[in-house]
Amino acid sequence: MKWVSWAAWASLLIVITSIGYSTAYQYIQQMLQPSTTYDFKFETTTRIAQTYELPVRKVTIGMAGDVLLHQGLNNYDDYRPSIEGVREMTNELDFFLINLESLAAGESFELSGYPNFNSTDAVLDGLVDLGSDLVMVSNNHTLDKRPAGLRASLANLAARNLPYVGAYTSQQDANTKRIFTLDSLKIGVVSYTYGLNGHRIPTDQPYLVDVIDVATIQKDISELKAEVDVVIALMHWGTEYELQANEEQRYLATIAHKAGADIIFGGHPHVLQPYELLETDDQQTHVFYSLGNFFSGQTIENTNYGGIAVMTLTTDGQDVLTAEPSFFPTEVTATPERVVVNPMKETAASYWVNHIGVSMYE
Repeated sequence: MKWVSWAAWASLLIVITSIGYSTAYQYIQQMLQPSTTYDFKFETTTRIAQTYELPVRKVTIGMAGDVLLHQGLNNYDDYRPSIEGVREMTNELDFFLINLESLAAGESFELSGYPNFNSTDAVLDGLVDLGSDLVMVSNNHTLDKRPAGLRASLANLAARNLPYVGAYTSQQDANTKRIFTLDSLKIGVVSYTYGLNGHRIPTDQPYLVDVIDVATIQKDISELKAEVDVVIALMHWGTEYELQANEEQRYLATIAHKAGADIIFGGHPHVLQPYELLETDDQQTHVFYSLGNFFSGQTIENTNYGGIAVMTLTTDGQDVLTAEPSFFPTEVTATPERVVVNPMKETAASYWVNHIGVSMYE
């Protein structure tokens, strides 16, 4: 019992000591509290949302008319002197296309003019000198030297790193979409011809040439539209030497427009035909029905006039903001030394630009 009593007293002493220490601790803490109180106020700040505009720049896309090398023009050793008058203009374009209507299979195949065209491959060095970014090779003369001549011509293009569209060396080549990136802008190109002057595409090589077919055009353009910002359709169509587009051209332009083509460049009539803007809802298609002859030996009326259609796009790197058409008129003339192409003389230029219906490219 005595032990229990001492234990009880010890416990009581501990409790009293704890209470005392706690009271003393609280008293000391109160003494340490500062006598001054602070009222913290947080003032609100109004922030104006900052907008960042992407830099806008211009992109120029140009397409020249037909290069058709008649007898006497198909064997030059050097074509650069013939085109030096327009070289500066074509090289300033951001993306330049041209229609090579003659095969450039070289001397391995007979050099010939109308009706089955083939020239020396030196003409391709001239296209390089012009700053060509893509060569159209689907036209009614694509098979003038049969599939072997086409393959040789395409090989000569490839040897100069000149991309081509509209005719192909294999199914894999044909399946490879022609897509080019230009200042973050993706451009896709398709190309078709109305026919092949009676030459037949071998059944075991259906990929050789893209021929106009409504279902194919609709499929190709709609699929390409999903991958690029701008779709360009190159069309070899129309009636030769007619200064106005015919109903078939207008019908096919509407087909391409509804499928999603943004720009259509046409050739084959060998004379200039007017421009037209097709609009449906938010889809616009700029149509140059025929660009005439860029470099040829034809002497039929109006066939020595041609030029370069130009689409000037403004882009912020993500979207096409505006698209303005214009035209740079050119003229083919014969000199004692050679045939040359130069900017069209002022009076004729004014007439033909008015005929096309767009402003003069400057």
